[in-house]
Amino acid sequence: MRNRTTFKDLKVILDDAELLEISRNITNIVLEIEDIEKQKTRIKGMRETETYYSKIFKQGYDVKSVRCSVLFNSPTTGTKTIIRDDTDEQVEQLEMTKDEMQEDFNFEEQADPSLELNENEDE
Repeated sequence: MRNRTTFKDLKVILDDAELLEISRNITNIVLEIEDIEKQKTRIKGMRETETYYSKIFKQGYDVKSVRCSVLFNSPTTGTKTIIRDDTDEQVEQLEMTKDEMQEDFNFEEQADPSLELNENEDE
C-alpha cells in the first residue's frame, strides 16, 4: 500500500501578522459599511424630497402659510371673514368667539377714571 495525502480543516493558531491583517480587514469593512449607511440615509432623505415634489407637481399646488386679514363683524354682526392678503380672496367666514365679541366693547378704553374707587377717601 502506498502513502497518500489528504487535506482536513483543522484549527490553526494565528500568528501576530495574521491577526494584524484580520484587524485591518475588519476596520476597512466597518468604515465601508458606515459610508454605505450614510449614503442610504442621504438617499432616504432624497426620496422623501422627491415624493414631496412629485405630490405637489401632480396636485398643481402646495400648502403654505399665507398672511391673512380678519374682518370682524363682516359681513354681519357676530361673524368674521378671513381674507388672503396676497390675492384679496375670501378664505372663510366664521362665527366670532365670545372673546372676540368682548373686544368690541372696549371696556378698558371706555372706563371713566372718575368712577374708580379711591382707597384714601375712607380715611
